[in-house]
Amino acid sequence: MSSLSSPIQIHSGTCPGRAQVGGPRYVPRAVNAAAFRVLDALFPMGALSRRAVSLAFRLLHPGEWLRGAAAAARSCARALLAAAAACLAPLRVFGRRRAAARRD
Repeated sequence: MSSLSSPIQIHSGTCPGRAQVGGPRYVPRAVNAAAFRVLDALFPMGALSRRAVSLAFRLLHPGEWLRGAAAAARSCARALLAAAAACLAPLRVFGRRRAAARRD
């Protein structure tokens, strides 16, 4: 085997045309959020600095701003819907009791 064919064979195993070996290149957002929560629980004094570093790196990648804003909007909407459902749940039970009392 020549010195030129060895790097070519190594590169052929990593070219994009082949299936990716191993895990994904970037961790999913849920995994990243879980890792931040664990780090915050284990080392609470470093939470603010970790968030600042994360924000600084996000600002370096403006293409990710829209995706981050959309994810934040989705999570806020889910939280608002969950809070609204929790507030309306007792009203539904009260309405059922009133309807049952009217039938009697």
